[in-house]
Amino acid sequence: MTSDPGVEDYASFSPDGIFLVYAASSVGDVFGGNWDVWLMEIETGERRNLTSAHDGDDRFPSFAPSGDELAFWSDRDGGGYYRIATDGGAPKRIETSTSFASGAGAWSADGTELAVIARDEAGVFLEVVSTSSSKDRRRLPLSGKSTRRFDLSGSPDGRFYAYVDGSSLTANVTQVFVLDVASGESVAITDGWTNDWSPSWSPDSTSLYFVSNRRGKRDVWRQPLAQGRPHGEPVAVTRDIGIRHASISADGKRLVVSRGQTVANVWRVPRREKAPARWADAEAITEGEAYVEFISLTSNGKKLVMTSDASGNPDLWIVDIESREHRQLTDEPTPDWGPAWSPDANSVAFYAYRSGNRDLWVLPASGGPARQLTVHPSADMYPTWSPDGNSIAFYSVRTGNRDLWVLSAAGGEPRQLTRFAGDDLFPHWSPKGDWIAFYSERDGAGRIWGVSPDGTRTKPLSSGPGRFPRFSRDGTRLVFTGWAERMGNIYEVDLSTGSERAITDLAGRPGNLGSYVLATDDSFVYFTWEQNLGDLFIRELP
Repeated sequence: MTSDPGVEDYASFSPDGIFLVYAASSVGDVFGGNWDVWLMEIETGERRNLTSAHDGDDRFPSFAPSGDELAFWSDRDGGGYYRIATDGGAPKRIETSTSFASGAGAWSADGTELAVIARDEAGVFLEVVSTSSSKDRRRLPLSGKSTRRFDLSGSPDGRFYAYVDGSSLTANVTQVFVLDVASGESVAITDGWTNDWSPSWSPDSTSLYFVSNRRGKRDVWRQPLAQGRPHGEPVAVTRDIGIRHASISADGKRLVVSRGQTVANVWRVPRREKAPARWADAEAITEGEAYVEFISLTSNGKKLVMTSDASGNPDLWIVDIESREHRQLTDEPTPDWGPAWSPDANSVAFYAYRSGNRDLWVLPASGGPARQLTVHPSADMYPTWSPDGNSIAFYSVRTGNRDLWVLSAAGGEPRQLTRFAGDDLFPHWSPKGDWIAFYSERDGAGRIWGVSPDGTRTKPLSSGPGRFPRFSRDGTRLVFTGWAERMGNIYEVDLSTGSERAITDLAGRPGNLGSYVLATDDSFVYFTWEQNLGDLFIRELP
């Protein structure tokens, strides 16, 4: 149905099945660009941009039961839900509590109410509001253990709402729930070990369709229900498609799916002393439509270990830089993230969801069973080795705050390193072992700081905003991704003089610099470049 260079996503059928409504971003940037709501006639392919007048984020449209208007979320005027006629006109705000970009609103059968996911100081909840009165509202609790809820979908009989529990719209581990309106009870539909999202109801409210990567590729599954509860095992509807989101037509005969994903490949550019490296200097290390999220480079610069979803799930892979040969190191049903080479390149530390929580693990680089390092109900993430290989630093939220911690590489109880009442993130140990660089907002500006391994000294290492630090091999320089007004390029600070400069000029290419991917040796800087891909397809259902 579409083949534009950007992303078309969150599509749904009109009640009569004649039209599609969807959100599109023509730039293909991961962070959105200018999203607009589009209306397409399926038979002719003719389409219109309904929100072209707003230079901002208009997303998550849903048809009213009448088919002559739709609701959508917009960042205009502080953010919220709006309604607009399908033949155009000015959008009208629907008064809700504070909302965020969490998915489409769910209309009542008579079109007089809209259910949305909202929040206040007490947390996240489902709010049902009148589309004509700001006073008529009611709230229902949404169970879950993560910080967000999204992808709300109401059953045609009005008895249930399906939604997703997860930390973000791009989380790797999520869980689908069904809320019973009468009892206020939510029942888990999926087990919370994989990535399950985008629920959509069958016309008779007895089955729930959803997207899952439980078999590798992201496909549509159908879960039979009895009174809103799972009845039997889910059945695969598509195979090896790679789907962002899906929605079923009102007659249950067709699916509209957005096929594609956020793609990120590894690139490298030479380190130059006099001028920033540009795309003409760049060399691709990986290719394809996988999402590479983290990388680590061996001390000799010959191998990368990375997190990639090439197999459908975020797993660890090793790449030989010279031959470009890939070897899959892990193959777990849950994600493995943030790998870091040990100094001797014999082991890889990483964090994983294997225990039902984000904990630190270590495994041999040659393969074999992994050893769990931390056991805590809070999240432990982003390990980095000391240069002697005896200790590992990481950040954790075990105090309720994001702080840096250190533990022995053999295991045992960790020691808290920082106690700032804010975020201390993304540690990296210096080659000399005297400092651990990290990101912090402790002086009100997000930049790179350093802490001594005993935690007694801290100092700023960069003057300008930066986020993801990596020491050079000799420890004299620090390379980091730009932040705030510097976002999109890579910077370097000379630690002896404090002078900073941009070492890349990555303008002129659609996409974004990877947020958590950076590695360097004496000759090159490695990074990922992310692009969003997504086209709409219609599939007939048997």
